[in-house]
Amino acid sequence: MARTKPKQMEMTIRSCFEDSVSEIGCLRDEMDEWRDNIEEYFSETEKFERVSDAAEALEEGLTALEDWESAVKEIEKYNDRLLLYVIEVYQFTYTKKGLARWRRLSNCLVAIESAKDWLEEFLRKADEFLEIPDDTKDAIEELIRLHDEAEAYLSDVDFPTMFG
Repeated sequence: MARTKPKQMEMTIRSCFEDSVSEIGCLRDEMDEWRDNIEEYFSETEKFERVSDAAEALEEGLTALEDWESAVKEIEKYNDRLLLYVIEVYQFTYTKKGLARWRRLSNCLVAIESAKDWLEEFLRKADEFLEIPDDTKDAIEELIRLHDEAEAYLSDVDFPTMFG
């Protein structure tokens, strides 16, 4: 089987967060449903433990990202087009068979990290050339912090396989 490589995609800074939070929520829901479906008969198994651990890590990651919208709204008060800036993000693309959970999560982490990197660079350059209100700087720094906190939970999610 040929290895697939991530493809270059274009996303806005806003959509990096928005799409990723949505997809992480879908992954969390899938793992919660799987855990609920096997709990009655398999609650003492390693499989149940792994599914539960994955669901909890995804929940923690989502909790870490829950304030992203308020930070975005604060930034948009300063400049409603700033987060519409388009960046290049390398992501795995969906195939006829879909995309493995770990690749879906990888796409989310790469998108949010790409947005974070752009925001950090923006802050560095903006200090030299622009007068940015402190509230806006704080909101940008909050998005960066949210990424870091979420990544701590999400980078090590171990998705179990159905039959393994």
